[in-house]
Amino acid sequence: MHYLNICEIVKCVTNSDGYMLMLLLVSHTMFIEVSWHKAIVWRSDTSTGLYSYILLLISQSIVYAVTLILFIDFFHQTHKQMERTRQIVITLKYHRCDEEKVNNELETFNRMLLLNKTTYSPLNMFTLSRSLVGKIFSGIVTYLVTILTYSNESNVDINSFL
Repeated sequence: MHYLNICEIVKCVTNSDGYMLMLLLVSHTMFIEVSWHKAIVWRSDTSTGLYSYILLLISQSIVYAVTLILFIDFFHQTHKQMERTRQIVITLKYHRCDEEKVNNELETFNRMLLLNKTTYSPLNMFTLSRSLVGKIFSGIVTYLVTILTYSNESNVDINSFL
């Protein structure tokens, strides 16, 4: 069956390229966080050169964010199509109940779909889906709010950590 071949390809990509997928996600996330952090911390400086640098940081972080969204959306669309295939098989099964051979094949394929659920999960840590994008951006916002809240209370220079 071709579906099993597709499942094997997805599992192979997940297992062999898991480190690269993780590295890509972490690097994009960290760049977005650091650039927004620097832009927020340096917003009080009025030098003209710094404004252009902040604008560059913000524009680069927007490019990285769009890249991250498009990267994850590709994997999400694959998951969505697999679920859609399962729904089509179930619909066909209930509309073609008069033909025994077709019904048996659809039942077998439906069981294969249920038993071989494949997801792009780098290192089996998380699934690449649209909800991951929301979690990443909410984590970045939470981190920035926490750092900026507590940086005003202490005398520690935040830029020394970056």
